[in-house]
Amino acid sequence: MPFGLANAPAHFQSFINDIFRDIIGVYVVVYLDDFLIFSDTEESHVKHVTEVLTRLRSNRLFAKLSKCEFHTKTVEFLGYIIKPTGIEMDPEKVRTIKEWPMPESIHDIQRFLGFANFYRRFIAHFARIAKPLTALVKPTERFKRFELPEEAQQAFHKLIQAFTSAGVLQHFDYHLPTRLETDASDVAIAGVLKQEHEGRWHPVAFYSRKMSSAKRNYEIHDKELIAVVACLTQWRHMLAGLPSQCHGPECTGSMKAVGSYGRSTGTKGRVTEEDDHSRPRGG
Repeated sequence: MPFGLANAPAHFQSFINDIFRDIIGVYVVVYLDDFLIFSDTEESHVKHVTEVLTRLRSNRLFAKLSKCEFHTKTVEFLGYIIKPTGIEMDPEKVRTIKEWPMPESIHDIQRFLGFANFYRRFIAHFARIAKPLTALVKPTERFKRFELPEEAQQAFHKLIQAFTSAGVLQHFDYHLPTRLETDASDVAIAGVLKQEHEGRWHPVAFYSRKMSSAKRNYEIHDKELIAVVACLTQWRHMLAGLPSQCHGPECTGSMKAVGSYGRSTGTKGRVTEEDDHSRPRGG
């Protein structure tokens, strides 16, 4: 396929997916021409690497040796540093955020938020912190004279500080105790997925999103329900079927609201559906 065609990446990804369809997610992850092969032991890793290279050669695809890393425990992949202890942001990307100049236009804010959004899973309450900035990129604001309010400047600095101080996210392990912590306010909903390892709870991922103007009028227990459902949906591929803990007073109130609140909503129905693998715990 010639370079430059708009559908070339999608066509190539489909081609790759077809070649490796039975082992994707088992011991290989592929995004276009970036391959990550992972194994539990060195012996199995040799077999996995051999299988991937054999399939590439059989389909007249070739890997450039200078761009390959073999038998390493730490690797940079798609902007992340993956280690045995967990996953973290690429230090070069963090340095870029740390040195980002104060936005001077709507376009500057969009560029910054677009870059920051890529790593939002590492930041607790990202949506709430970024709200003063996201409010400035609304279509109604684009025709106004640009001025960065003090609140937006503080949000900009808080986000940079949050990125530079973000820690390592632990790899999810289906055999470890799991806890979901949620929070809700008029501004945003948020949650963190944690797992217990060696007597301590470690974050696996953070999630947050803005609260819509309509949902800001909901009762507090409905807002908490929204937070619980959003987090369960976001991490369903990890939580489904596991005995997890939904931790904190917000989560406890939300679960009680399923049975006590008069108005039946789709949100409550989804919480009830998820309740078989989540149990509230007092905060």
